[in-house]
Amino acid sequence: MPRIIVTDRGLVCTNTTEKVYPPSKKLLCRWHIRRNVLAQAHRKIVVAQVPEASSLVMKNMKELEVDTFMAKYDETINAATASEYNEGCLALKDLNSNMDAYLTRHWWPYKTKFVRCWIDSFCHFGSVDTSTVEGTHAKMKSFLDNARGDLVTVFQQWWSRAVTNNSVQAAKEVSTIPQLFRDDLYSAVAEKNISVHALKETHKLWKMPRKLVVQGTRPNDFTGTERRTKG
Repeated sequence: MPRIIVTDRGLVCTNTTEKVYPPSKKLLCRWHIRRNVLAQAHRKIVVAQVPEASSLVMKNMKELEVDTFMAKYDETINAATASEYNEGCLALKDLNSNMDAYLTRHWWPYKTKFVRCWIDSFCHFGSVDTSTVEGTHAKMKSFLDNARGDLVTVFQQWWSRAVTNNSVQAAKEVSTIPQLFRDDLYSAVAEKNISVHALKETHKLWKMPRKLVVQGTRPNDFTGTERRTKG
């Protein structure tokens, strides 16, 4: 039984997963949602005509309006608390009432399936988009030599290529360690077989207790999101 299922908002898919896997946590793909919201923003956000303004100027003005709205949208769906989310929704309404009506009708009813303050209450290892799976699927299809191939051959080629790529990447990261990880804090592990990504994630976690000690940040400012979402 899968613990987490990420889909788009297709009714057939969502209804089926609810029926077949009722205990599983259901998430909606944030990448697909954002793409739909962006497309609607280009349609619904209208900039008042400025006298004597060229078409290029008007286009740039509209792009600025769209970018501003999408920046606030991104901030809203990444809200750490429900109150921050509600504040973001009000700000979006002030920015554009047409887009607010669209979001209220089509996406906010499903907020618990893609807004951070709700989905970060359980472990999902950062898998909140289906695009990564689709990319993996496309990658695997590239290993199919013909229509009569078999899965054993596909996986053998897949793992062989993965081992080679990982070895090359590991060697590259050992030889090009960012300056950030050359100080005493990381000197014992920086040249080990630890990816730069893992070191960066560790550095982010180190910054939180440092704030507690150096800046006197209150302990309740640390939400435990990393432990909940990534184990």
